[in-house]
Amino acid sequence: MPIRPSASQPRTQLRIPGPSARPAGSYWRTLEAEAPAHTARAVFVDEPAFAAAVEEDDAAALRRAFARLRSILPNSRLILTADPGAFAREALPLAVGLPVDALYLDTEARPHLLVEALALAPAGLELLVPEAAR
Repeated sequence: MPIRPSASQPRTQLRIPGPSARPAGSYWRTLEAEAPAHTARAVFVDEPAFAAAVEEDDAAALRRAFARLRSILPNSRLILTADPGAFAREALPLAVGLPVDALYLDTEARPHLLVEALALAPAGLELLVPEAAR
């Protein structure tokens, strides 16, 4: 599993807010309308729900939301962040199981994240860390 510093991000990027557990219909309408216009190779999904423990019913909703997000952006590299903040230890098992290509781990704020993510991450999931953590 590659661990790459965030400096290796492709130049063609897009940053979007995460769907959260219960996205409004307007979130999907906007994303579906605008997605075809974007040729972003990398899409950073800032999902604040992962900065804390996620309840099971919200976890199920997030799984569905991220599956839909993947279907809308099938050719983009989805990079999940817990922005603002860092992933909560309790949220990592859910995050590594989502249909994303990489997790951005704020190891400066929470140094333990990399070790914990390495233990949980499936093959093929990239773990990105701040440049200073290399």
